[in-house]
Amino acid sequence: MSDKIPPVKIRHNTGLKISERKATRIAQALAHGRSIRAICAELHTSHGVVLGVQRNRPDLMEKALTQAREHWTTIAVMTSAELLHRLPNMDTAALVKAAQVSTRTVQLMQTDAPAQEVKSEPAAEAWAQFVAGFEAGNRPQGH
Repeated sequence: MSDKIPPVKIRHNTGLKISERKATRIAQALAHGRSIRAICAELHTSHGVVLGVQRNRPDLMEKALTQAREHWTTIAVMTSAELLHRLPNMDTAALVKAAQVSTRTVQLMQTDAPAQEVKSEPAAEAWAQFVAGFEAGNRPQGH
């Protein structure tokens, strides 16, 4: 008799019979909070396969969660420095959104669970523009 626990099947899928590359992409998407529906559409796979990877590949999930934490930590450090340059010229809504994003990111980094699904909000567009400007190296005049 084997001591190994059999894999969980979700709709006849275990997530173990797909390529390693695809399983890694699924784990990374889950760790970054992508919805299962979006992952299925993007990677042309089923709901059962995505859940199978999540439940039966703890090695991939742990690696993806660790990478997500490292990415968010790097972004938080870089954007904190950039905020010091932009703070005098930022409007209140952008500052509030920056505070919300950083608070939520810290909460996500304190757990081993995958991120919750990301929901778009109108204020998120302002944050995305800020990050895009940061990535492009654009800074307000006089800084």
